[in-house]
Amino acid sequence: MWKQRRTAAAFIITNATVLATLLALLTPILVARADVNEMILAEVFYDHSSSDDTYEWVEICNTTNAAIDLSNYSIGYGGTDYTYGTYQLAGTIPACTCWVVGGPAADIENGNPTYNQSQDFSPDIQNSGTVGDGVALFDVPAANIISTTVPIDAVIYGPNNDSNLIDETGSANPPEVDDAPMGRSIERTNMDGDWQIQSNPDPNHITFNLCPSPVGGVTYPNNPVHLLMPWASLVVLAGLILAAGTMAIRKHTG
Repeated sequence: MWKQRRTAAAFIITNATVLATLLALLTPILVARADVNEMILAEVFYDHSSSDDTYEWVEICNTTNAAIDLSNYSIGYGGTDYTYGTYQLAGTIPACTCWVVGGPAADIENGNPTYNQSQDFSPDIQNSGTVGDGVALFDVPAANIISTTVPIDAVIYGPNNDSNLIDETGSANPPEVDDAPMGRSIERTNMDGDWQIQSNPDPNHITFNLCPSPVGGVTYPNNPVHLLMPWASLVVLAGLILAAGTMAIRKHTG
């Protein structure tokens, strides 16, 4: 009987250890991915050598493996806050895809974009100068943006952030990138939110992977719900093993 009880204890401890290990592996992955937005800004062109009007554009990206209805998404921009100009997004952006919105004019200087939503930014996106400006992406309709609305992604550009524009953290932080000279754009370089000045505006194209493959070489979106699936399967399996073993031990030791 004593031997059986020792066996039972060892079995429970072993399976509990397996379950705890799987949970420990799962937690940092979910935490690391939970702050990644489904929609992000990728590139902004705001300063044309002739007139900015009708030549400005913003590139947005869907980082998930599912199409997203943009009716509840919008862009805000300005210097003091993001209500200086707002832009209601429309349509359904496919999975792991980037769209260019704005225009509708296109030439060599602004990269000859193909517009997925052809609508002028009015008023024009601000060009920075002695004080930084910003462009932000919101998960609310344009009509609902107020000065305190926290964006889901933002890029602040220029020499400073003296106007205290907030970003996706809800706080005012230093600019991500300098003010782009005339005929150039500001461009995101990775999913971490780093930006650079792009000498040759590059609409309809990005240089980083929108939908990385963090688990077993399988492509999953930057969405913790989807990333949960393969790990949750392992946790459930460990739980079933533990439950089955416990029932068997009770049968033999009861």
